[in-house]
Amino acid sequence: MFSNTGQIVYKTARRIVIAVVGGTIFLVGLVMLLTPGPGVLVIAAGLGILGVEFAFARRWLGEVKRRSEKAIDSVRQNGVGKKRRYFTFQQQTLHYFSRPHSRILRQPSNDRAAWKAADMHHKDTWQYSLDDAQVEEILTALDIAKSKFKLTHALTKKDFPLPRLKALIAVWRANIQSGTGFQLVRGIPVGQWSQADAEIFFWCFGLHLGIPGGQNPAGDLLGHVIDTSDAQADTSKRCYETSNHIAYHCDAADVVGLLCLRQAQQGGASRIVSSVSIYNEILHRRPELIERLYQPFLLHAHGENDINTIPIKPCRYFAGQLRTFFHTDYFRSVQRYDHIAPLHDDVLALLDEYEAIAKSPRFFLSMDLQPGDIQLLSNHTILHARTAYTDFADPARKRHLLRLWLSMPDNYGLRGRALKLLNKTQLARSLAKTKFAFHRH
Repeated sequence: MFSNTGQIVYKTARRIVIAVVGGTIFLVGLVMLLTPGPGVLVIAAGLGILGVEFAFARRWLGEVKRRSEKAIDSVRQNGVGKKRRYFTFQQQTLHYFSRPHSRILRQPSNDRAAWKAADMHHKDTWQYSLDDAQVEEILTALDIAKSKFKLTHALTKKDFPLPRLKALIAVWRANIQSGTGFQLVRGIPVGQWSQADAEIFFWCFGLHLGIPGGQNPAGDLLGHVIDTSDAQADTSKRCYETSNHIAYHCDAADVVGLLCLRQAQQGGASRIVSSVSIYNEILHRRPELIERLYQPFLLHAHGENDINTIPIKPCRYFAGQLRTFFHTDYFRSVQRYDHIAPLHDDVLALLDEYEAIAKSPRFFLSMDLQPGDIQLLSNHTILHARTAYTDFADPARKRHLLRLWLSMPDNYGLRGRALKLLNKTQLARSLAKTKFAFHRH
């Protein structure tokens, strides 16, 4: 009897001591949040002591750890005290591919995005050259940003003020989202800058347009389009890391932006084509193939983020706008996996027809990007390609472009946002299953 009473007294006293000590430390931590000092660490210590006896404290400690890890990640990516100002690779992928859809478009689209090469002779509709005052505003903004002594990815729009260019940037954004789908801006003074200065400018310029995002699972936010290959063939290199021809494709972001730092010695022309005009032409030539564009294609993901293939529906139509993702090379290359069945004849016919139209001089527009040019393209209405090029022997003169992937604010309305959320949920579930299968094999 005495033994049981002693155990009860011991357990009660133990709980009281733990409650007093842990609770006191927890309260001290709360006070420290209002003063300089490691308040969160003290709170965690207090909860750790309380958690020895109290389940609620263990739950709270788990939440503190979760939020702390999120805050640490934000600090690593963006700087102290700043919220994340960009999308991760996965967030951007889900945002881009979750396009709302209402019905199959069975008649030609006649909006501004449905252009052909002959329609683009008047360059003032898609090309803009900065004047001296606008260049001076950019130079001043760069000086302000550098004076902040922040990491490039921690800079904000406020750190790079462009008050006079603000209205013009809004026009370019509208043209990309609901106009021709592309914009060329000339006259960026890259010749006056170091590479680091160019990176600061382009990052901040992107912030004024949209939300930058990761271009691969490693989280690279500013891509470098430059030939890093040698004379030996390297199949691990992506096309943009070589001087080879790049076939027509879209990137997995609303907008892709390129800033030209240096040109190649010869070649390397950028070619763009309207995916809306290609769609209209297929309606005219092979209408029986249209419905297949609204059904899933397997996209080769190259094992990135532990995913080999992603089921993607190339075309989505909603609120009078056709949005397309197309990547012929990656639609074809999934066949390298043994468990993937050969592509059906209708798929091969569609890929062949799509490529043939895109390569026609009647449809594509060619641009020879010069140092200081910014090319902005919608990945919903534009496909882009690049011709092969020859570089200078001097490594310091090699062709070099900076690349941004940007997500744009949605303007779909309530129904469109609901459809987008549903599509995002379905895609996330599909990616989770694909990742599980990847690890299982």
